[in-house]
Amino acid sequence: MDSIIEISKETLQRIDEAKTLPDKQKALFDEWKKAHRFEEDWRRTTVYKDKTMRNCKPEKIKMVEKHYITKCIIGDDIIFPGIEQDSFVEDGYIDEMCYLNARCKILFILKEPNILMVRKKIENADSRSSVIWFKEFIDNNINDNRPRLREKLARMAYYILEKEKDRNESKNDDIYLNPDEKSYKAALRQTAFMNLNKRGGDNKEVANKLVTYTKRYQKFIKKQIEILKPDYIVLLLREGLTKILLEDIDIMSSTKAKIIDMWHPSKQMRDVSQDKVIASLLEYNQNIAKYMHRFVEMYNSAMNNKSQY
Repeated sequence: MDSIIEISKETLQRIDEAKTLPDKQKALFDEWKKAHRFEEDWRRTTVYKDKTMRNCKPEKIKMVEKHYITKCIIGDDIIFPGIEQDSFVEDGYIDEMCYLNARCKILFILKEPNILMVRKKIENADSRSSVIWFKEFIDNNINDNRPRLREKLARMAYYILEKEKDRNESKNDDIYLNPDEKSYKAALRQTAFMNLNKRGGDNKEVANKLVTYTKRYQKFIKKQIEILKPDYIVLLLREGLTKILLEDIDIMSSTKAKIIDMWHPSKQMRDVSQDKVIASLLEYNQNIAKYMHRFVEMYNSAMNNKSQY
C-alpha cells in the first residue's frame, strides 16, 4: 500500500494562525508543491509519458509552437512532453469576497485539470492555475469547451443558491433551471472548486494514477476542504473515486457539508428521456437539459439524506 504523505506540523500551525482564506490556502499549497518536488516514485501518480497530436494543420502547429510547451514537431505531428514532477495547478475559490459572502458556500470537486497539451510557455510549472480558466468564462465571454463544463457548474451553482434563498417556499423547479447567462455566471463567481490531482492530467484519465495520487495526498485534500468550509460539496467524479473519498479517505470527517454526488459534466446523459426535461431548456441545449435534470434528482436525494454511501 502507498504511504500517505503527511502535512508538516509547521504548516498546520501556519494554516491555523493565518487570518485570511488566501493565506491559509497559500500555506497549504506551498507545502503541497514541496511534496510534489520530493515525492518518491512520482511517476506512479503522474502522466509522465510524451503524447503525440497527429495530422495537425500548419496553422495549428504554428499556434501551438508559439504558445505551448512542446518537445518537437515531426512533419504534421506535435510531440508534447509528459507532465513535470513539480507541476502544480492551483484551484480554490474563484473570487474570494464573493465566495465568503455567498448565501451558502459551494465547492465542486473534480478529478484533475486537463493540461498536458495546453501548458503555456509563459507559466512556471509549479505556478499554474485553473482559476484563470473559470474567470475567463465569467468575465471575457469566452466560449466554453465542448462538454460545457463551466456552464454546467454555473447552472448547478445558480440552482443551489436560489433554492437556498427560497428554502421555506414551494416554487416550480423550472424557475431555477432557466437563468440567463449573467445570472448563472454571477452564481459561478461565488463558488470554489478543487481538483484531486493538483499535478494535472490528460484528457483521458489514467485511473490507477489518479487513485494512487488521491490516496497519497488525502490529508492535503481533506485540509483544503476544511479550509474552504463549504456548505455544499458537489462531487463531479466517477463512482470509484467517490467511494474512495467518502469511504476510504472519509472526507466527511473534515466537513459538515451536504454531499451531492453528481456525474462528471462530460458524461453523456443517454439514459435521461427527453420527455422528462423542461422544454425551454431542451430547445436551448439537449445535453445541458438532460444533465440538469439528473442534477435535480441528485440534489433532492442529498437533501433527503438518501445515499448509498
